[in-house]
Amino acid sequence: MGLFGNGRSTGDIERLERRVGELERQVAQLRAAAGFGTAAAPLEEWEQQVRQLNDAGKKIEAIKSVREATGWGLREAKEYVDRI
Repeated sequence: MGLFGNGRSTGDIERLERRVGELERQVAQLRAAAGFGTAAAPLEEWEQQVRQLNDAGKKIEAIKSVREATGWGLREAKEYVDRI
């Protein structure tokens, strides 16, 4: 039994976190395919900030902004910044 009685191990939680990250990436890809983030649909404020930071060569700050805005893990945020 886990610390709080839920029976989940650290490995279970890590697998779930990876799965959530993958689902978030898929949603981001679907948003892009549907035209969100293009001229047809304005970017959210945090997305604009992330693009500006990335364009200015401030990749680490861009990744931090993505993580704060989305709650994503480091890997997911880095992959997002790498794609933009």
